[in-house]
Amino acid sequence: MQYTVQQLLFTIFSTASPESIGTTFKLYTNANRPEAVKETGQFLDYDNATSLLMSHFNASNDVKIIIHGFGSSSRRPWVLNITKALLDLVIYPQQV
Repeated sequence: MQYTVQQLLFTIFSTASPESIGTTFKLYTNANRPEAVKETGQFLDYDNATSLLMSHFNASNDVKIIIHGFGSSSRRPWVLNITKALLDLVIYPQQV
């Protein structure tokens, strides 16, 4: 089943507002891969379409969403490792 971004965001925030829990969204593509020393995700403002339009987002590409859980961080090693692994699948699909 395919969901729109709006449907996913509604589902995520149906119990609490993004402002009340400090939610942020970061976009990673092969144009801005996370590196070991530096996290390079682009911040996307869920309430501002311009942030998406000005980002590396490409609607033709598959989208994967990593949810690290409440109280955790996108800078945790396991989150960055999964992000890198998913991006590697785009570059090296025959090696999977």
